[in-house]
Amino acid sequence: MSTSTLASVPLLSPAKATTLRGTVFFLKGDARLSPGALDKLKTWTASWGTDGIWVLAYPSNPEITPVLKEDRLLILRSELQKLGVSKFEIKILPVEPSGQYDAVHIEK
Repeated sequence: MSTSTLASVPLLSPAKATTLRGTVFFLKGDARLSPGALDKLKTWTASWGTDGIWVLAYPSNPEITPVLKEDRLLILRSELQKLGVSKFEIKILPVEPSGQYDAVHIEK
């Protein structure tokens, strides 16, 4: 590829290339969002904006049943839709060390 061809390729600005990320924690075996988690979602949508694609990323933890994973993702998606988010993707992450709470990461 010639230098003149490379010069015509638009570069992403650092702001557009940055991924915003936060984590919502769930009690073991529970799909309900705590008031603190709901506050996080409100804060993120207010500061990140609701446009673009929001990613619901969860670790592939074999201890969490598929039904529980689906319930959590549906609840997160529903709450984010109430806050104005309309585009979603689901991403499965590698297994993370098990802690006191189960995590789902929210990315934009």
